[in-house]
Amino acid sequence: MRQLTPSDVEELENELRRERATVLEAIRAHLAGRDEDQQRELINYFADGDSRAAAEQLSETELALLRHSMDELEAIDAALKRIDFGVGGLCAVCGAPIPLPRLRAAPASQTCLECQQKIEAGDIAAPRPG
Repeated sequence: MRQLTPSDVEELENELRRERATVLEAIRAHLAGRDEDQQRELINYFADGDSRAAAEQLSETELALLRHSMDELEAIDAALKRIDFGVGGLCAVCGAPIPLPRLRAAPASQTCLECQQKIEAGDIAAPRPG
């Protein structure tokens, strides 16, 4: 498996930045219509997980959608950090290059397909984002 070329890395980084902007827009849409205090409560809820007042303002579906968006944002930011550290496109488990088609399909991927299958089978632990 070949390492990513500089143009591959640039393509990946650009796609991650586009995805990040889309996710941020979705988060803003979830927060729209709420006053500043409510927005701050919700942000703290997702940062700390201990603000009951914020959780009570949203339906279970809204909470799930917002949680998904926040998790997606965390994965994208972790992928951008890996690029900054020069390890973007390398599996966080085994260190092998992640195939470019996989990265094009899922730019925030941090594992190769083989390691991902082992994670899903419960054979190994998933790497932590970041």
